[in-house]
Amino acid sequence: MSLVLRGEKHWGKFALLAVLVAAGIVALFQFDAFTARNNSVEAELSSQARDLGVWVSLQAANLTGWIGSGPGTSGITGRLFNEVTIENSLLQLLISIGLPGVLLFLLVIGSAVAYALSQRAVGAAAALVAYTVCIAGFNALDALRPMHLLLGCLLILTLNPGKTDAAAGLGTAPARRSLARPKRGYARI
Repeated sequence: MSLVLRGEKHWGKFALLAVLVAAGIVALFQFDAFTARNNSVEAELSSQARDLGVWVSLQAANLTGWIGSGPGTSGITGRLFNEVTIENSLLQLLISIGLPGVLLFLLVIGSAVAYALSQRAVGAAAALVAYTVCIAGFNALDALRPMHLLLGCLLILTLNPGKTDAAAGLGTAPARRSLARPKRGYARI
C-alpha cells in the first residue's frame, strides 16, 4: 500500500478512505438484491414521485414570488399543482416560508454547527447535521409538530455544550507540576 500512497501521511489516510468508499459502492451495485430493487417498477415510481415533488415545490414557490405562502401551508399550496405529497421538509419550507426563510433556516443550522465545532462539541454538531439530513428526506416539519421541539432541543444542546461535551481543557490552565526533580531511581507521581 505504501507504493501506491506516497507523500504526506494525512493524504494517505484520505486516499485509503476514498478507495474503500469506491470499493464499497462498486460492491453495492454488484449485490443482486440491490440491483433488483433499483431496476424494479416500484423504484421507478418512487423516483418519479420525488421528481414530481421537486417540480411541484418549484412551481409553488414561483407562484408566491419565492417569498412563501405562509407557515404550514406547503400542502395546500402544493396541491394547486398536483396531489403528490412532498417528502422533503426543506422543499416544504421553500413553499411555506419562501427562499428567504429556507436560507435563514440553513444559516441558523450552519451557525449553530460552526459554534458547536468551535467549542469542540462534535457530538452536538453531528446531531444537528443528522437532524437536518433526516428532515431533507421526510415531511417532518409540516406533518409532525414534535419535530420542532426536537429541533429546539438540538439547538439548545448545540449552543450550550456541557462540560463533558466540550473539551475539558478549554479555557482552564493545566495544573502546574513541581519543578523539583525526583531523586534518582524514584518516579514522580
